[in-house]
Amino acid sequence: MIFMTISVYFIPILIGYFIIRLWQNKVRFFFIEKLALGFGLGTLIITYFLFLLSFFGFRFSQLNIIMLSAGLLIISLVISYLFYPLRISLQIKNLRQIKIFQKRNAFEIISLIFLLILILIIIFKIGYVFIEASLRPIIQFDAVANWSLRAKVFFFQEKIPFDHSEPYWLGSGGHENYPLHLSLLELWVAKVLGHWHEPTLEMISPIYFLSLLIIFYFVLVRFVRKKYTLVFTFFLATIPFLNYHAFALYADLPLSFYLTTAVLLFFLSLRTNNYFYFLLAVLFCFGATWTKNEGFFLSIIILLAITLCLLIKKRQQNRFFIFPSAAKQGYLLYFILIAPWFIFKFYHHLGFSNVGSGDPTLSPDKFGFYPRVFSYLWSSLLLDNGWHILWLMFILILISWPKKIFSQSNLFLTLIIFGFLLFYFALYVFSSANFEYIKMGMILNRNLLTIAPLIIFYLALFLGDESKSFY
Repeated sequence: MIFMTISVYFIPILIGYFIIRLWQNKVRFFFIEKLALGFGLGTLIITYFLFLLSFFGFRFSQLNIIMLSAGLLIISLVISYLFYPLRISLQIKNLRQIKIFQKRNAFEIISLIFLLILILIIIFKIGYVFIEASLRPIIQFDAVANWSLRAKVFFFQEKIPFDHSEPYWLGSGGHENYPLHLSLLELWVAKVLGHWHEPTLEMISPIYFLSLLIIFYFVLVRFVRKKYTLVFTFFLATIPFLNYHAFALYADLPLSFYLTTAVLLFFLSLRTNNYFYFLLAVLFCFGATWTKNEGFFLSIIILLAITLCLLIKKRQQNRFFIFPSAAKQGYLLYFILIAPWFIFKFYHHLGFSNVGSGDPTLSPDKFGFYPRVFSYLWSSLLLDNGWHILWLMFILILISWPKKIFSQSNLFLTLIIFGFLLFYFALYVFSSANFEYIKMGMILNRNLLTIAPLIIFYLALFLGDESKSFY
């Protein structure tokens, strides 16, 4: 079973890896970083094609699914090989720089032991979430009642039910307007396996968790010294609420993965003036939109922030700066990719609210002003929930370096973080349903999961020593 699980998830990793290789002469990634990016991209490609092909009568039988997977794998391999012959470099040469047995003073020995302990704890956390996921079925309410319910409907009916008269229209009786990425991914895994095996499906979350840690570390190490990068990666890996979602089959962790990856790739494009990162980042913005409803609005915030930063750079450099063509292509690519899903939503009159239909007159969610939400926000952020001292540190950063947060090097991340926070707070303050959810403790932590990795990255840039340039 372990071999089958590994082989199932190796397919999307390879599909995504071969696509990532198309950028290898334009951008620089470590091999393990390509694998992490490849998993996120490969799963997107698979589920997106399943959705598109379903309109043409494509049946979700095991044979069809396997043939589609093999076709996508072969096509990605051929395209990758045509552009660049296969050559895998693990960059082992970097290990020669590690001198374990050189003479060290007492402080260096203590520091080395401390870092070794952090590494062991990170490995323990990763192992824990994988073991936890492999030992039990899907039990969280929303994971069962929404995402997995839809996947089961697709699995047993071998199609997406498009007929309004069917009892499980679009796979679910209550959340038809949710994007289909996670449910179609569960369907795909089950069909490749040949049966519905929930512990194997639960592996989706740990792999997203591991991929998030890998991308976070390797992007941060470009700007901050390795020992500080390790400390902040440890901080991310041990957040209790993130650990819980790392073995709970919700869509919030995949959403956080796609948003975080998109922001970090856009950040790389700005800091390196290499706009080939831009096109890759757009694909992960699409991933966020294809994962949860709020992913679309948060992706628009990201695109607006990167556009503003590019316009500021253009104004500062005047005629010597040409608005990058990769950016223009990226905007077009994003809207082309999301078009089928949004056309589908508008055709079926699907809205964005998770408490009603697309018709606002029929939704129990009412517009209003609910200032009491701030008392719940304050206690949840700083007192009640397992965020370590993350939000306290963030507040101290804002107080200590008020000018630095709006410097050119930090402006993009500042706009993203405050844009995300304002988006969520607006939902809480002006929406009756979201205000009720805040009181019940149902949504705040899930929403903040999309921001927490970015906050930690932000703190690392402020508090960590700057490293030598990766480039």
